[in-house]
Amino acid sequence: MNRAQRRAMAHHKPPINRNANQPNKVGFATLRAAIQRDVQRLRNDAGLHAWVGNNATNTLDNAGRLLWITLHASTRAGITADAPDVRILMGMGNALGDMRERGDPLDRHRAAIQSGLLAVDRLLPACKEVDLLLASAELNTLINQTRGMETVDLQRILETT
Repeated sequence: MNRAQRRAMAHHKPPINRNANQPNKVGFATLRAAIQRDVQRLRNDAGLHAWVGNNATNTLDNAGRLLWITLHASTRAGITADAPDVRILMGMGNALGDMRERGDPLDRHRAAIQSGLLAVDRLLPACKEVDLLLASAELNTLINQTRGMETVDLQRILETT
Protein backbone atom coordinates (compact mmCIF):
# COMPACT_ATOMS: atom_id res chain seq x y z
CA MET A 1 0.00 0.00 0.00
CA ASN A 2 1.48 3.33 -0.99
CA ARG A 3 1.36 6.63 0.88
CA ALA A 4 -1.69 7.97 -0.98
CA GLN A 5 -3.66 4.81 -0.24
CA ARG A 6 -2.77 4.98 3.47
CA ARG A 7 -3.94 8.61 3.61
CA ALA A 8 -7.21 7.67 1.92
CA MET A 9 -7.72 4.84 4.39
CA ALA A 10 -7.05 7.18 7.31
CA HIS A 11 -10.10 9.27 6.35
CA HIS A 12 -12.39 6.22 6.40
CA LYS A 13 -11.63 4.99 9.93
CA PRO A 14 -14.61 4.70 12.26
CA PRO A 15 -14.84 7.45 14.85
CA ILE A 16 -13.22 6.73 18.20
CA ASN A 17 -15.22 7.27 21.35
CA ARG A 18 -13.00 9.85 23.01
CA ASN A 19 -15.33 10.45 25.94
CA ALA A 20 -14.27 7.88 28.55
CA ASN A 21 -17.23 8.75 30.76
CA GLN A 22 -19.77 7.74 28.13
CA PRO A 23 -20.91 4.14 28.69
CA ASN A 24 -20.49 1.53 26.00
CA LYS A 25 -24.13 0.71 25.24
CA VAL A 26 -23.41 -2.36 23.13
CA GLY A 27 -21.08 -3.83 25.72
CA PHE A 28 -23.56 -3.18 28.51
CA ALA A 29 -26.40 -4.76 26.51
CA THR A 30 -24.26 -7.81 25.78
CA LEU A 31 -23.31 -8.19 29.44
CA ARG A 32 -26.91 -7.72 30.53
CA ALA A 33 -28.12 -10.39 28.13
CA ALA A 34 -25.42 -12.81 29.31
CA ILE A 35 -26.36 -12.30 32.97
CA GLN A 36 -30.06 -12.79 32.25
CA ARG A 37 -29.31 -15.90 30.19
CA ASP A 38 -27.14 -17.44 32.93
CA VAL A 39 -29.65 -16.73 35.70
CA GLN A 40 -32.49 -18.09 33.58
CA ARG A 41 -30.47 -21.24 32.82
CA LEU A 42 -29.84 -21.77 36.53
CA ARG A 43 -33.53 -21.20 37.25
CA ASN A 44 -34.65 -23.67 34.61
CA ASP A 45 -32.15 -26.36 35.63
CA ALA A 46 -32.94 -25.98 39.33
CA GLY A 47 -36.66 -26.03 38.61
CA LEU A 48 -36.49 -29.19 36.55
CA HIS A 49 -34.49 -31.03 39.17
CA ALA A 50 -36.64 -29.76 42.04
CA TRP A 51 -39.95 -30.70 40.41
CA VAL A 52 -39.24 -33.99 38.66
CA GLY A 53 -35.57 -34.85 39.09
CA ASN A 54 -33.97 -37.41 41.33
CA ASN A 55 -30.40 -36.13 41.14
CA ALA A 56 -29.68 -34.48 44.48
CA THR A 57 -26.21 -33.34 43.41
CA ASN A 58 -27.48 -31.32 40.45
CA THR A 59 -30.29 -29.89 42.57
CA LEU A 60 -27.80 -28.82 45.25
CA ASP A 61 -25.52 -27.23 42.69
CA ASN A 62 -28.08 -25.33 40.63
CA ALA A 63 -30.47 -24.35 43.42
CA GLY A 64 -27.60 -23.38 45.71
CA ARG A 65 -26.02 -21.12 43.10
CA LEU A 66 -29.36 -19.52 42.30
CA LEU A 67 -30.11 -19.08 46.01
CA TRP A 68 -26.78 -17.33 46.66
CA ILE A 69 -27.06 -15.01 43.66
CA THR A 70 -30.67 -14.07 44.38
CA LEU A 71 -30.18 -13.55 48.10
CA HIS A 72 -27.06 -11.46 47.60
CA ALA A 73 -28.58 -9.32 44.83
CA SER A 74 -31.88 -8.81 46.66
CA THR A 75 -30.16 -7.61 49.83
CA ARG A 76 -28.13 -5.16 47.73
CA ALA A 77 -31.44 -4.00 46.24
CA GLY A 78 -32.65 -3.08 49.72
CA ILE A 79 -34.87 -6.06 50.50
CA THR A 80 -34.53 -6.80 54.20
CA ALA A 81 -34.12 -10.12 55.97
CA ASP A 82 -37.65 -9.75 57.39
CA ALA A 83 -39.26 -9.96 53.95
CA PRO A 84 -41.32 -13.15 53.52
CA ASP A 85 -39.56 -14.17 50.30
CA VAL A 86 -36.14 -13.81 51.93
CA ARG A 87 -37.31 -16.03 54.79
CA ILE A 88 -38.50 -18.58 52.26
CA LEU A 89 -35.07 -18.44 50.61
CA MET A 90 -33.44 -19.08 53.97
CA GLY A 91 -35.71 -22.12 54.41
CA MET A 92 -34.57 -23.35 51.03
CA GLY A 93 -30.97 -22.77 52.13
CA ASN A 94 -31.53 -24.81 55.28
CA ALA A 95 -33.03 -27.63 53.22
CA LEU A 96 -30.07 -27.60 50.82
CA GLY A 97 -27.70 -27.52 53.78
CA ASP A 98 -29.38 -30.58 55.33
CA MET A 99 -29.10 -32.41 52.04
CA ARG A 100 -25.42 -31.62 51.79
CA GLU A 101 -24.36 -32.14 55.40
CA ARG A 102 -26.55 -35.09 56.40
CA GLY A 103 -27.15 -36.67 53.02
CA ASP A 104 -30.93 -36.30 53.28
CA PRO A 105 -32.84 -37.47 50.21
CA LEU A 106 -34.19 -34.93 47.76
CA ASP A 107 -37.79 -36.02 48.30
CA ARG A 108 -37.67 -34.97 51.95
CA HIS A 109 -36.83 -31.35 51.03
CA ARG A 110 -38.51 -31.06 47.63
CA ALA A 111 -41.33 -28.79 48.88
CA ALA A 112 -38.93 -26.33 50.56
CA ILE A 113 -36.82 -26.13 47.41
CA GLN A 114 -39.85 -25.63 45.19
CA SER A 115 -41.21 -22.81 47.36
CA GLY A 116 -37.73 -21.27 47.42
CA LEU A 117 -37.62 -21.28 43.64
CA LEU A 118 -41.00 -19.55 43.53
CA ALA A 119 -39.61 -16.92 45.91
CA VAL A 120 -36.65 -16.50 43.53
CA ASP A 121 -39.12 -15.77 40.74
CA ARG A 122 -40.69 -13.03 42.84
CA LEU A 123 -37.37 -11.50 43.97
CA LEU A 124 -35.43 -11.47 40.71
CA PRO A 125 -37.38 -8.59 39.08
CA ALA A 126 -36.33 -6.31 41.96
CA CYS A 127 -32.63 -7.11 41.43
CA LYS A 128 -30.35 -5.07 39.21
CA GLU A 129 -28.10 -6.78 36.68
CA VAL A 130 -25.03 -5.21 38.29
CA ASP A 131 -25.97 -6.76 41.62
CA LEU A 132 -26.49 -10.14 39.96
CA LEU A 133 -23.06 -9.85 38.36
CA LEU A 134 -21.39 -8.92 41.66
CA ALA A 135 -23.16 -11.78 43.43
CA SER A 136 -22.05 -14.22 40.76
CA ALA A 137 -18.45 -13.05 41.00
CA GLU A 138 -18.45 -13.39 44.80
CA LEU A 139 -20.00 -16.86 44.51
CA ASN A 140 -17.25 -17.97 42.14
CA THR A 141 -14.63 -16.70 44.59
CA LEU A 142 -16.34 -18.53 47.45
CA ILE A 143 -16.64 -21.79 45.53
CA ASN A 144 -12.99 -21.69 44.48
CA GLN A 145 -11.96 -21.56 48.13
CA THR A 146 -11.23 -24.88 49.74
CA ARG A 147 -14.27 -24.95 52.01
CA GLY A 148 -16.94 -24.05 49.43
CA MET A 149 -20.28 -22.48 50.35
CA GLU A 150 -22.21 -23.28 53.52
CA THR A 151 -25.41 -22.08 55.17
CA VAL A 152 -23.33 -19.85 57.46
CA ASP A 153 -22.42 -17.81 54.37
CA LEU A 154 -26.12 -17.14 53.73
CA GLN A 155 -26.50 -15.79 57.26
CA ARG A 156 -23.48 -13.55 56.67
CA ILE A 157 -25.21 -11.96 53.67
CA LEU A 158 -28.27 -11.12 55.75
CA GLU A 159 -26.19 -9.71 58.61
CA THR A 160 -24.45 -7.22 56.32
CA THR A 161 -27.74 -5.47 55.47
